Amino acid sequence: MRNLFFILLLILSISARAQERCDCFDRLYNLSTNYYFSNNWPMAISALKDAISFLDSNRAGDYYFELGDYYSHTTDTDSAALYFTKAIKRGYPLTWIKSGYPTIYSKIDSAKIQKYILDLKAKIDFDLYDKFVQINALDQAVRDGTLYPINDIFHGTPEQKAFIDTMSIRVDSNTFEFVKQVLEKYKYPIAYNLGFYPSGFMGLLLHITAVDNARSRNLFAILEELNRTCNFPQKSIILFLKDRQKLYNEHNSCCGLFGGINRYSDIVDVNKADSIRLSYNQLRLKEETSRDDTTSIRNRSELRSKGYKPKPYPKKYFCIEKYHFD
Repeated sequence: MRNLFFILLLILSISARAQERCDCFDRLYNLSTNYYFSNNWPMAISALKDAISFLDSNRAGDYYFELGDYYSHTTDTDSAALYFTKAIKRGYPLTWIKSGYPTIYSKIDSAKIQKYILDLKAKIDFDLYDKFVQINALDQAVRDGTLYPINDIFHGTPEQKAFIDTMSIRVDSNTFEFVKQVLEKYKYPIAYNLGFYPSGFMGLLLHITAVDNARSRNLFAILEELNRTCNFPQKSIILFLKDRQKLYNEHNSCCGLFGGINRYSDIVDVNKADSIRLSYNQLRLKEETSRDDTTSIRNRSELRSKGYKPKPYPKKYFCIEKYHFD
């Protein structure tokens, strides 16, 4: 019994350390994104590199493309080429880098990346790859009108609308079963493990969680469990999905994470938003509206009109002392 208790404590301790590293990554990643949209490239790069340092090498590789992109906005194109090369090695699609960053792509050793691509292809489960393609195609087809015979679903007959609803429910059910199987087998899937880039996987999550039902609640529970062991390192995405669902169904928001340029006007209580955001590793509304672009200025004004008061960050929220906000 004493040995069993010790083992349980050890498991809980390991899980807690994984959670702590995961939280540090997530908070710094969101901070780096905010710097990115502020065009503060040095701080965006610094925060993202610090964020990645909290992940194991397998998960860290999933964010090398973003580092390459960040460096592409600076004069340090050699570092951009380095991280794009690392991204290709970890499974990021070569064609996206070749078409999006042609000048930097010309600096990349083509022989080296061809070897990386061959190494990845050796890992591919082609049955799984085919299933990915089929599920993504069907999921999209039921939403863009391909699978039903009318051009404008909003002006269809009641019978046509009922048919479309039934079709969507059946497709979403199949999508959910597929996503659940992938998460159970691969945790949150990354290209290095699959041998191919799981393009469209986040879109599937968005569609499954659009409404509050048993499937979406089940999926949230799976993602939260994966987050506890850092196999899904962005708890903040769970809040984004939940806030999107709330706006989609209730036409209001808890945190202003989803919506258009006036998304803060949909927040039910702006002085509760920061507390919810911080519990999911997000930034405060204050930092998100600190930029000088037109949207941020408009949203700052919106928050002032609602009497917004920023909630202080917990001590060492960003895990590294140099990142500090009053």
